[in-house]
Amino acid sequence: RKCSNRRSLPAVSSKVMYAMKSKSLVWCPVYKAASTNWMHNLLHLAGKTEDEVKKIIKDHPNQPNDQGRVVAPATSLSNIRQIAEQEDAKLLLIVRHPFDRLVSAFRDKLEQCHGPQNCTLDNNWYYKQYGKKIVTQYRNEAVRRLGENFFAEKNYFGSPLPVMRTWRSESLPSWWEFVQYILHTSPSSYDEHWKPASLYCSVCSFPYNYILHFENIQQEEKFFAQEMSASDLIHPRWENRNNEGLAKEEILNKYFNILDDDEIQALYKIYEDDFVLFGYQFEFRGLRLNVP
Repeated sequence: RKCSNRRSLPAVSSKVMYAMKSKSLVWCPVYKAASTNWMHNLLHLAGKTEDEVKKIIKDHPNQPNDQGRVVAPATSLSNIRQIAEQEDAKLLLIVRHPFDRLVSAFRDKLEQCHGPQNCTLDNNWYYKQYGKKIVTQYRNEAVRRLGENFFAEKNYFGSPLPVMRTWRSESLPSWWEFVQYILHTSPSSYDEHWKPASLYCSVCSFPYNYILHFENIQQEEKFFAQEMSASDLIHPRWENRNNEGLAKEEILNKYFNILDDDEIQALYKIYEDDFVLFGYQFEFRGLRLNVP
């Protein structure tokens, strides 16, 4: 029903889907919404032992999407539609608050050095692919807007919080610069970690019948596991936590405080379908986005 009012969203792309015919399961991963956990859940659903799972993870280090492909290789759209038409089909999507997901993706992939152990700018794929260009394009404007001091070491080189996992320097983009990049780039060319879920998973072109919310994943996943008769195989596992023990609202506020209202409204426009289709809201500094 909500889809009938949305602007046209793209046709479904089989190459992003993970399908397991034996389980009547099709899942479209929304990256930064329990996707690593679910790549591992696929391995368990396929009957892999703990030792086999460990070996697959070792064979594909830092590449959960390739780990999942071991048991759910890319397949044709007609195969996916065949599964979708089965009476017991489980067509799964796990969604997350769009702004929470965006901040999480930025913090994980671009705010700190993201790469193998002993991460450097040279072996950091995200820096080479996105970060370097973002800094080149928006740093002068950022200094004019936020001040030279904003990028000082005592201010964590422009990060609202100290990074926890690796390291950060002034060479890496700041949140404000990343948002400028998002606002001036076509969403169709975004990386999958920040592409709107409704766009990446073609929500209005595929009949998802299980939409779980990351914010309530433990309860909802438990219910889904029961529906699949797989309670012994599907478990929440918390990889990629990056929250320093702060509430997500606190983290979100620290990042959104750097943006002005026009930037927040423009960002909302890009992710509006995700807010509307999945029932998310955002209230901040008097802004009420998708709030009745």
